[in-house]
Amino acid sequence: MKFFLYAERTGQWKLHLQCITRMIPYFHASGHMAYAKAARLYLQQMNSLQTTVSETEYKQFTENGYFIVRRTDLFWGGNVSDQTNEEDLMRHFKSPGGMTHG
Repeated sequence: MKFFLYAERTGQWKLHLQCITRMIPYFHASGHMAYAKAARLYLQQMNSLQTTVSETEYKQFTENGYFIVRRTDLFWGGNVSDQTNEEDLMRHFKSPGGMTHG
């Protein structure tokens, strides 16, 4: 889990994929079959990514850490996109005049 967080925060694509691969048996062992299935599908899609996007996009995504969202230039400042979306939505929900309606 520590390596996964490190990969996510620092934008290291190969380590990210290795960690997902290593987490699948734990998903099975803990009964999280939906996570195990989704992780396998995710890995299949990400391993075929090079054939589905342009060479420039692939390089940015894998070598430049474009698979994470950075709000600052800090080394440890990366967030996965779903976490960033959730944080932004929660900020809007909690702010005066935000998204809370009825």
